[in-house]
Amino acid sequence: MAEPNLQLVLTGNDFLITADDLAWFRERFGDRVIYTEKGGHMGQLWRPEVKKKIANAMRPAQP
Repeated sequence: MAEPNLQLVLTGNDFLITADDLAWFRERFGDRVIYTEKGGHMGQLWRPEVKKKIANAMRPAQP
């Protein structure tokens, strides 16, 4: 299993990954994937909802 604190930011139309790659990441990382359907390669980072998810993922877990 991958590092439990690792989060992935993926889009369905990133030209650098195939549909098989995307399925592999989503299967293995589950709820640790921040996913949007569109945005290309990092083009979704301007979206407020994506920024919020990234900021939340970077916060330390509360004991």
